[in-house]
Amino acid sequence: MPHIEKVIHRFLDCGDLHKGFARVKCGDCGHEFLVGYSC
Repeated sequence: MPHIEKVIHRFLDCGDLHKGFARVKCGDCGHEFLVGYSC
C-alpha cells in the first residue's frame, strides 16, 4: 500500500503552485497560463 499512497499524494500535489510554476504563453493566441512544477 505505500506505493498507492505515494501515487495518491503526488496526484493531489499536482498543480500546487506553491511548489513552483512556469508561466507558459501560447504562440498562436498569446494566452498565458501557469503550469505547476509538481505535475
